[in-house]
Amino acid sequence: MSSLAPLLTVVLFLAGLALAGWFAVALRSRSGSFRGFGRKRRLALVERLDLGERRFVALVRLDDRELLVGGAPQALSVLHSAEARVEPAAESAAAPALPFQAVLARLLRPRTPAGEERS
Repeated sequence: MSSLAPLLTVVLFLAGLALAGWFAVALRSRSGSFRGFGRKRRLALVERLDLGERRFVALVRLDDRELLVGGAPQALSVLHSAEARVEPAAESAAAPALPFQAVLARLLRPRTPAGEERS
């Protein structure tokens, strides 16, 4: 039993190191840095459009504001600023979704060659 004690100590130490490393990676990926764990991010890139020649336009959300930012190699400018839009998820859908069974039935229906009618 005494010969297993050092081996068990090493295994437990390595397991503790692995757990600490996993926790550090999870902490960093959740907040973007080790500071501010669990905090909601205030700044988010909504969309970016490259215009060529190292120029771009980006829509950035800062708290409850949306900023349209233009960038070039030597400059960065706020082109427009507005309150952030909030679109309700249920009302934003333009067309109602087809039921899965209807889509599956249409895809599995045997195809007929052009010119022939299905009976």
